[in-house]
Amino acid sequence: MKKILCILAIVVLLAVGVSAPAEDSVGRYQALKIGTAADAYGIFIIDTKDGHIWVWAEGETSDGRLRSRLRYGGKLIPNEKGDVTEVKGLRK
Repeated sequence: MKKILCILAIVVLLAVGVSAPAEDSVGRYQALKIGTAADAYGIFIIDTKDGHIWVWAEGETSDGRLRSRLRYGGKLIPNEKGDVTEVKGLRK
């Protein structure tokens, strides 16, 4: 059930990004595949409007079960020049 909810959340986030207004050259939600392990991978998702970030990851546990999760990474806070200098809400 959790896997289905995670996949559904990713699909909704990406669908909203695809339907961004035509004048916006970059969709609101951008996704980037991350990870190099053969048995694990993930997707880094960023909200280009408000700066929120998430990581969706999937992989096998040591006992062979598939594990999937969506984790909120925080909100990117830019300085006056537009450079990101802080991440609020980051969980370590």
